[in-house]
Amino acid sequence: MVLQPTSNNLVRNGNFANHGTYWSATATAPGRVDFSRQHCIITATGQAEQDLAVSDATTYTFSVFTLITYNGKGSAQLVFQPSGTTESIVLDGNHGWLRNETSVNTPAGTTGVTVKLVGDAGDVWFDNVRLVEEEGTIIPIELVSNGDFAEDRKDWILTATPPGTVSIHDNRCVANHGGHIEQVITVTPGQTYDFSIDAMTPSGGHGFAIFDFAPDNAPQIELRGDGGWDTYTHSLTIPEGIPEFTLRVIAATFLEVDNLSLKTAVARKTKTSLSSARSDHPHVYSPAQENRIMTTATAQKTAHRKAHEKYFQGSIGDEVFKANYVTHTLMNRSRSRNTDMYWLLEGTQKAENSTNKTVIVFKYLYDREKLPSGRYTLKEDERESRFSVIIMRLGNANVPAYTAERGTVEFFHDDDTNHTHGALDVYFTNAQGAEVRVQILFSE
Repeated sequence: MVLQPTSNNLVRNGNFANHGTYWSATATAPGRVDFSRQHCIITATGQAEQDLAVSDATTYTFSVFTLITYNGKGSAQLVFQPSGTTESIVLDGNHGWLRNETSVNTPAGTTGVTVKLVGDAGDVWFDNVRLVEEEGTIIPIELVSNGDFAEDRKDWILTATPPGTVSIHDNRCVANHGGHIEQVITVTPGQTYDFSIDAMTPSGGHGFAIFDFAPDNAPQIELRGDGGWDTYTHSLTIPEGIPEFTLRVIAATFLEVDNLSLKTAVARKTKTSLSSARSDHPHVYSPAQENRIMTTATAQKTAHRKAHEKYFQGSIGDEVFKANYVTHTLMNRSRSRNTDMYWLLEGTQKAENSTNKTVIVFKYLYDREKLPSGRYTLKEDERESRFSVIIMRLGNANVPAYTAERGTVEFFHDDDTNHTHGALDVYFTNAQGAEVRVQILFSE
């Protein structure tokens, strides 16, 4: 299902860039509804709703991004007026950000609809709530992941050979003398796409955006301006038989880039074009980025320059786990050159009215060449020395520490800031011989 432009979205402030504006919220204590983080976060029992005018006997697409922790439960609902007919997207179980979508037909005689975001248990996060009529101009999902660098290096591979350098900071990529970034993009053979990129070439610098289809087929556009920010656009047709390609941006001399985008062409273009130079670079929010990546669903890109949120939460079996404090430290047990250094990310939860604590440790190699950021599978029959997940119950001498034996680990470590975030979905066997699942989302 393709997405439609933000301007066609009937839901007002659906990305909560203006916090709770246009939304009515109610909660049953101790539940609450929180808009302060530019999301709608419903804890325990509560709901947020908004009334809209719609047409009867019309097809609409209803979609919403959700994130659930603490074994949360809830729903996203459309209640049609005056009939009271309800369409629901049921939400259940811990998960990271996911896009949920359904197509609905309004009953005959419908004059309006109430959009309801409901939390019944745990924490349920909502964002990018959309209700669009299935007509009009269609704009597809953005194909470049993290094209505005709002999530730093996430989804990009950075390469530089001295004296060349490349880095990502302040929501932009800076490179020189051969430093480059790249990302593999999945496409449809024979399809035409619209590519765009913002670039600044200080000190007479320049670079190239390269579409690497094959060793003998790598068209490129030159990025060379007058020193200020310029926007370059290009119509790109994918050769037959090519299901994916590598997008590479390389600096010949000095180059800064931002807001890379690739979308199915709405109107064909015949050549690369360059906008007039700008005196500054305002980082205007792009609806295309909203469609692709949850964390960019805010009114302006500058909103992403706030401090990283810190959390370490999820579940151990049927128990809710929410760390009271999180630490992230570098450990080296020996000064020997042959001993690897490790990061220790620890989440500690204190038991109520007790000195007992539960600690979950994610231990992973310091060396990103040996253990690049990404997703890894932990297997019972294979020894993994690069990372481990340890579960400890402190304060009770009869309870041993456990090490996860299988599952999935995903993490992204920023070498510039040492910020790390990701997810753990692993299993260990307890003292009774039962397998216990541990699901954690973390950011530190």
